[in-house]
Order: sequence, then structure tokens, then C-alpha cells
Amino acid sequence: MLLFACKPDKVFTAILHKALERARAELQELLLDPEEFRVLYPNIGRCFDPDTALSTIKQLLRASRSAKLYELTDYHWLILHEVLRVFADAHNDFVQDDPAYDTQIGAYHLSEIDFDDIVDRFFGDLPFTPNGRPTRKEDLQIMPVEDSDWTPEPDDPDEVIFQSDSVKYPDLREG
Repeated sequence: MLLFACKPDKVFTAILHKALERARAELQELLLDPEEFRVLYPNIGRCFDPDTALSTIKQLLRASRSAKLYELTDYHWLILHEVLRVFADAHNDFVQDDPAYDTQIGAYHLSEIDFDDIVDRFFGDLPFTPNGRPTRKEDLQIMPVEDSDWTPEPDDPDEVIFQSDSVKYPDLREG
């Protein structure tokens, strides 16, 4: 589990995993085309070559599926931000262009992913503007959080961000 600004719900977790899986698949295809990689992921391309980006995305995917809580570096936040942006943009475009597009993400059918609301909610005001390429091993090390006040709690019924009939995420309308 990754340490976000607030506890991820099941819908966000499904979106995150799908976005990381899609980025992993795209990067595996782009390993031999660094220029196309930089077109698709310009911010990641500023700091990473395709091979390092791919191995870091694999690391993020493993950590996000773990029961342990992990703290991220600025480089990880940059990757998560861009991977989620590219995924949400592509998903929303496909839904708009093709009514038959499969909107399923995990157990949810979403016709809209509001990237800005996701960033506001889960990234908070975290700064993640690394300068240049990672130069130290620690720059890409996902560290387990040993002692933390941040502990996942059951979903707060007063703060539901996805209704049973929702097709948009997050859905902040009154229940």
C-alpha cells in the first residue's frame, strides 16, 4: 500500500492498478523507441530513460498491492501523477469517442475519471518536482513506513466519494 495524502478507497485502488498496468505494458513496447516514450510521458521522460521508468513502475505496482505501507520519493510521485493523468485522459477520450468502449476498471464501470479531483484528494499538496535524473540509489527506493500515525480505517460513511450508481470517479454529489 502506498502512503497517499488520504486512505485510498477500492475504486481509486482499481484505477491506480489499471493505470500502472497499462503504463507497464506501454513502456515494454516503447523500450526501443525512447522518443515516443518522451512524447507519451514527457515529465517522466525528463527524469528517466524507458528502462528505468519501467522498472520503477513495476516496483510501484508491487508496493501498491502489498499489505505493508510504503513512503515514496518525489520521483515516484512524478511517475504516479503522470501515469494517472495519461490513463484518465485516454479512458475519458475513449468513452467519449466510442459508446461501446468497455468502461470496466476492476469491479467498477466508470465513464469519467476526474483526474484533478483525484490529485486534490490523494496527492494533497505533496511537492514532487525533482530536478533532473535520479543520481542516488535512495532516489528510487520505496521505503516501508515503520511507525506511522497514518493507519487505514474503514471508509467514513460521511465521506463517500463513490455512489453505488456512479459512473464518474470521484462522485462527490450528495447521496
